[in-house]
Amino acid sequence: MTGSLSSIIKLPTVTQKGALFGSLFLSFAKGLAIVKSISLTVTFVSLSLLLSACSDKKTSEYQNLSEKPPLSIVPHSSEVSESVIQTRLRLHLDNLQQKLEQDIPATLYDSPGEVKQKCVRIFGKKHCEEFQVGGWAKRTGPVQLHALNNGYLRVQIPLQYKLNATADGRLIRGLLREVDFKTASFTAVADLRPVMDTNWRLNLLHQTQIVWQKPPQVSVLGIRFDIQNQIEKPLKKALNKALAKQQKKLASDDRIYQQMEKFWTRLQTPRSLSDKFPLWIRANPSELALSELRIVGDAIELDLSLRAKLRTASDEASLSAAATPLPPLSHTAISASQIRINLPLALDYQVMAERLQQGLKNKPINISERNTSIQVNEVEIYPNNDRLVLATKVTLNGFNNWFNSDGEIYISGRPVVDNQTKTVRLAEAAFSRQLDSPFWSVATQLMKNQLLESLQKSLVHDFSHDYQQLYDSLNQQLQGKQSGDMRLQGVFQGLVIKDIYPDLDELRLVLEASGVVDVEVVLD
Repeated sequence: MTGSLSSIIKLPTVTQKGALFGSLFLSFAKGLAIVKSISLTVTFVSLSLLLSACSDKKTSEYQNLSEKPPLSIVPHSSEVSESVIQTRLRLHLDNLQQKLEQDIPATLYDSPGEVKQKCVRIFGKKHCEEFQVGGWAKRTGPVQLHALNNGYLRVQIPLQYKLNATADGRLIRGLLREVDFKTASFTAVADLRPVMDTNWRLNLLHQTQIVWQKPPQVSVLGIRFDIQNQIEKPLKKALNKALAKQQKKLASDDRIYQQMEKFWTRLQTPRSLSDKFPLWIRANPSELALSELRIVGDAIELDLSLRAKLRTASDEASLSAAATPLPPLSHTAISASQIRINLPLALDYQVMAERLQQGLKNKPINISERNTSIQVNEVEIYPNNDRLVLATKVTLNGFNNWFNSDGEIYISGRPVVDNQTKTVRLAEAAFSRQLDSPFWSVATQLMKNQLLESLQKSLVHDFSHDYQQLYDSLNQQLQGKQSGDMRLQGVFQGLVIKDIYPDLDELRLVLEASGVVDVEVVLD
């Protein structure tokens, strides 16, 4: 009972004091760490709740940061440039030659001639007798048709002629026996100049001449007969009659008009432009102007310039419209051939989404912030006015897998094209998100710049394969095509991306194809 206090309370030794102090410090540190962790968590959660509450009030491009952007489009129309297509109408001359052959008779002149009187004095008494000097001219070969350098057609008809003289009186009959009537050859020439009028009818202006190897002259009973005019006059009359008959046939022949009307209507009929793409083309022609008419080889050729606007669409129905009638032919200088076609290369949103999703499959988007990654599970693409919205269903992992969250991130941006790589990306991007965790709602906001940058780099659509297919398909179309009486030959010069705009179901790229096209229509 009288013991000291030290015998009741044992004080630790110096070594024991150090160990106890270390144990107490470690316990305090652990407690402090727990408190700090709880405090950090509470701070993050509080900050999350606070920013979530603030984000509900904060308005962005849309009404609410977590609101899904609506589906909408802005009507778009692209200007179509006028094209000039060199067009050549070719009319073979075989038929013209055959028709002239039929219309020019075998005998162009056959006449007994005019009655003449010859008087002589016999023993002082005047004695008169009548006689006639006539003859014939006949064809000796087929009609020959040649083209001249001055734009004329030369019709050549080989002929022979011979004179005949008859008399009733004995005296003159005896005298005529001394005259030698020989058969001679000459050529009748008719030069024709084809002219096309505004009603698409071919006219033949003509002039006729006789080419003599030797002028036909003969002296009968002392009378000199110059029978050149005597023969030329009926020959020219016969030729002019045949040519006038041919001209009348051409004037009433609307075959050229019908063929050109058929060609004009065919231009306005939609037709498939590619066998690899749902792409249709239709021409809206405005004028066919004649610049030159010439004769090449065995045909008449008319150089025309066709002015038209070439429209394309992804379906035939979009181009259907009533055809305009063939206008009157105009005569103007030909314009340089140059075609320009606006081509809507359609990129289907679903196909784009599938390709993006395939490219991001099993490839998380990593962010440097505390080993955070985003796993893209599904991608949906739709238009919002002139922008695209990529709705991506994602799984977010971060902070050493302490926090995981599923949700959707809506990235809105203006689609732009990289002409070098033939890819589509988003510019001026903004995003909202809808996640099941308040923490990640705040975290994604804090990592906005990194998140947008990472998503923009990953969500890129490559359309280079579609572009190359379209280029090859168009180039093949111009490598010489023939359809019935129409032949097409062209040179493809290039394909340039001009515009891009979101449509309801697809992203439209407006490409302008340029080249030179020559169309030939051959008439039988």
